[in-house]
Amino acid sequence: MINTITPTGYFSLTVYHNNGAKEFFEEKNLVVTNGRTIIAKLLTGQTNAKISSIGFGSNSKPAELSDVELTDITLVPIMNVTFPTNNSIQFDYELPNDAGNGMQINEFGLFTDTNELFARKVRTTPIMKTSAVRLVGSWTITIN
Repeated sequence: MINTITPTGYFSLTVYHNNGAKEFFEEKNLVVTNGRTIIAKLLTGQTNAKISSIGFGSNSKPAELSDVELTDITLVPIMNVTFPTNNSIQFDYELPNDAGNGMQINEFGLFTDTNELFARKVRTTPIMKTSAVRLVGSWTITIN
């Protein structure tokens, strides 16, 4: 019998508008092939493979296992890391009012210290990022 490690992701996002309106979005995401390689690196003690940032990009192409980058990326550090269960890790993030302005956000990605893409999520409806918009959310990775 061979045991396998299967990472899955769950992405949640709240879009806050300065006028008080807000939108909530949550959905599964794709852990890319490189994400599985990153897990293997972590198992060997390579600490530069840890997830440390989230990227916001403009590409609307559906996520594929072979993805390695985002387009027109704005990268921000992960704000907080928690462990909601014994086999999951949650990364909290925020894209504040003063970051990423002028871009049409279609895609999101989790990145390591060396800017390697771990997971990617594409949104069907783009977000026009202005100084009147703030994005807050979490990205949970579960290992089964």
